[in-house]
Amino acid sequence: MKQVLCLSVIFAVLAPSAYAKDRNPFPQEVVTPLQKSVGLLVAKQRFGIATAFCIHPSGFYATCLERIPYKRRRLLPGEALHLVDFSDPKTPKAVPARLIRFDPDTGLGIVKADIALKAPAVKLGSTHLLRDGDDLLAISTGSSGRNDIGFQQLVSRSGIGTSRGVASELSKLRGRIKSFHFGRHADPVVGAPVLSTDGSVVGIVSRRRSDPAGQFVWPVEVLKELLRQPHLALKPVSVPRERLEQPALFEAECAGFTELPEPVSIEMVLTRGPSDRRTYSMKLIDGTYRVQAPPVVKVDGKHPLWAQLQTDANAIEGLVEDQEIRIGDNPVRLRDIGTLRWKPKPEARLHNGSRSSGSISGMDTISVCIGKKMLPISTKDLWFASFTNTQSVSSIRYTLTATSGGAIIAQASGMIPIVEPRSKPNIQPPVLPNERIEIVMPSKIEDLIVGGGGRFLIAHLQERRELVIFDVNQGGIVRILPLANDEVRITAGMTKLMILYTQSKIIQRWGLETFQRESSATLNTGGVIRAVSMGSASEGPLLVLSTGGDPDQIFLYDIHSMAKLDVEPPRNMGIDLRKVKRMIASASGSVFALHYEKKILEITGNKLILHKDPAGRVNHDGVPSPDGEVIFCGKKFYSKDLKAPLPSSPKSPVPLHPGNFCGYVHAINANYFVSVQRGAPIFDTKGREIKNAPLQMSLYIMGDPSAIVHNVSIPLDQSKINLSDPKIRMYQRLHLAPEARLLVIVPFTNDRLIVQHLDVEQLLEESKADYLFVASRAPKHFQKGETYTYPIIVRSRKGGVTYNLEWGPEGMTVSPKGKVTWHVPETLEATEEEVTILIRDGSGQERFHTFTISVEK
Repeated sequence: MKQVLCLSVIFAVLAPSAYAKDRNPFPQEVVTPLQKSVGLLVAKQRFGIATAFCIHPSGFYATCLERIPYKRRRLLPGEALHLVDFSDPKTPKAVPARLIRFDPDTGLGIVKADIALKAPAVKLGSTHLLRDGDDLLAISTGSSGRNDIGFQQLVSRSGIGTSRGVASELSKLRGRIKSFHFGRHADPVVGAPVLSTDGSVVGIVSRRRSDPAGQFVWPVEVLKELLRQPHLALKPVSVPRERLEQPALFEAECAGFTELPEPVSIEMVLTRGPSDRRTYSMKLIDGTYRVQAPPVVKVDGKHPLWAQLQTDANAIEGLVEDQEIRIGDNPVRLRDIGTLRWKPKPEARLHNGSRSSGSISGMDTISVCIGKKMLPISTKDLWFASFTNTQSVSSIRYTLTATSGGAIIAQASGMIPIVEPRSKPNIQPPVLPNERIEIVMPSKIEDLIVGGGGRFLIAHLQERRELVIFDVNQGGIVRILPLANDEVRITAGMTKLMILYTQSKIIQRWGLETFQRESSATLNTGGVIRAVSMGSASEGPLLVLSTGGDPDQIFLYDIHSMAKLDVEPPRNMGIDLRKVKRMIASASGSVFALHYEKKILEITGNKLILHKDPAGRVNHDGVPSPDGEVIFCGKKFYSKDLKAPLPSSPKSPVPLHPGNFCGYVHAINANYFVSVQRGAPIFDTKGREIKNAPLQMSLYIMGDPSAIVHNVSIPLDQSKINLSDPKIRMYQRLHLAPEARLLVIVPFTNDRLIVQHLDVEQLLEESKADYLFVASRAPKHFQKGETYTYPIIVRSRKGGVTYNLEWGPEGMTVSPKGKVTWHVPETLEATEEEVTILIRDGSGQERFHTFTISVEK
């Protein structure tokens, strides 16, 4: 009895320390620092969420992306996300981030924040000693779990929490843990790090479950496989065409997730062709590898042409000097020649599309610069040559190579885009003989496009095989261009007109200032070209839709070199391109509406992204606004991703039903748009209704659903209205140019242009509205090291307008007259900035002018 009592006492003394239920192997002083490493990852697609944790102090986070896909769509490397940093729990900070690595088998991914954060990196452990029943702790972000709240609400309702559990159901393969489970009742958010008692990460929570075992966990060794290779990337950079031969700053980031034996060295190779290969060593400065190098090199300043020469035995590429030669009796310079043939018959094809044949003289040898060496080639050995001006390059390929201890540890390559100079449309009021004039066409208009940023209207007269060009500045027709045949597709940009002959696939480029043919080329698309399009205020690219190939495809071409651009096609297109009859481009040339399929195609960097309506609400073909951010779809407006109608969708002053609504049309080079609807019936003195009452127009401001001017009559005959006309749509019939004080109309007979004086400023003054609005649009892009400027144009009846910068990047200012100025730092890390300016007038009215600007790509 005494022995039993003694054993009971010993058990009672030992039990609290060995078997107490409240035993906690994770003291708070260990957990608190780790909580600062955890953040919330939010998809920009409203809203898939996941927990992420910092694995590298420069802003790399690991996560599991199985809760991020939206509408069965999986995210892929390069896509944008939001990352909420909780290193300071009192003020969580949301920053843009991008996915850089992804393992589709496990769902694990690596995310890089675009802005440097202060979150500490966690310690990655090992599962080799993990046993069934070992204590575990998961640190995750708790959120409301609702998808119908705003992003800021989601952030404010989120926080960091912990979940206790034990290891169970350990699955092993060849002695290594393949997976395990976390507790039975805990439910941490997907992506949460799972810690062992020594405070190191041993796993990542996955969405997969195997009840009743608990939450599925991937072991940390799976993540280490994803981190085996260092991250190497060139920071976004673009080169203006006018600075191609000037040194540019190139910056690369290299992050090693494992310890490397020796310091890392990086070399950058710039390539324009097989013979133009330049290598530069990058230096590590303040954590970033940098080098200054000219994108294009002109040797001794004497070699402006890039030549491709073909002999009977070799193909040679390099730089050559421009010189004059003779073809027959005609003197021609090499810079004007596209291709030159010696055999079997001497012939030259010029950049303007013309041909010249005859004996070639005046050039016995061609000196080709390859690297730093000059190679003379006798023209007796040549049978073919092509020449391209070095300024016609559309992109430059780069290759980064990182080495450590003499071994290559990472490589990366890509294209550096060449930025075309941006010019503002030169639109001025013309002198008209009357308030309204009519210009009768020789035949009916089959198609009509806009060029010159809205300055030129180009009408296709298929019956006469002609293009008629109307100049807003002149208020009349300035040129008629003949066509080779009537099977053509036309489109235009800021300075160029593109004419594509669909049967031969020959495309011609014409200058909109000179109206001269500049060059021609053949598009090798492999199928039948159905549509071409480009932004009316852009310098390209040219979007080409081809069907009948294997498969049907969408191509992008540089309009200067006519080279096919290396772009990533849209994923999971899921549409029949044969049904697409036309592609309507935003003036900026970044967004395209695919008609008859009700889809939107967006150009982002070197990617094509296809947007679909996830809920099937869009039942009209869309027309993009000039900047591409808003899509006009019937009676409602959508964002370019077609997710949901915008709250700024206009409210018409008259009931909108099929009997009286005709459509919305955006003004040229201004922040206005108009609605067109049938006017009220007009009766004569005997009470008889006049059938051809004019249509009416109401004026709106983008972003404001209320009309500011009502019932402006326009000379369009209601009795002849045909909204289902497959040739000329409403957005092609009305062209409102506020800067020119002009309204150009194509009546429903399609046989003339009606040019009417219309002063928007006068309409505002005559209206009774107490208006205050922004009539200008902010430039969307900036370049590092340069000055971003934006003069805000505000219209106010009361006047006395003041401006106050509420939110913007450091160093940005706004003058008392509303001019925004920002000297962009060379070392700026952010790729996107949001700006909010409070505008107030003398009556006390206030408006917030909010816009987003990003690094030019």
